[in-house]
Amino acid sequence: ELMLPYPDAKVAAVLAVGGPIRYKRKVGSNVSDQWLRQFVVCNILQSPHIDSGVAMVLALPLLWAAMDQEMKGYMPGWLRNRIREQYNTIRQLPEGENPIEKV
Repeated sequence: ELMLPYPDAKVAAVLAVGGPIRYKRKVGSNVSDQWLRQFVVCNILQSPHIDSGVAMVLALPLLWAAMDQEMKGYMPGWLRNRIREQYNTIRQLPEGENPIEKV
């Protein structure tokens, strides 16, 4: 079993059940690459063994999962809460609308 010391990477791996899905930011989500780096994949970016491009691939599924009520049990509460609290500071979409969509 692969042991990743970074909880957001572990969560991203769990979310890949069923095969690949493309995630994209919704228009008006106000989510920037800088914001994703700072609040969603900050732990992944600390690893010298994981390329920043990989971290950015994982950023959108992690944000989607953090904002999706059905995914609540699949990620640590502290991680989900951190992401949700930070998104609420930049939110421009209606309350409860996920800033990320699966396509």
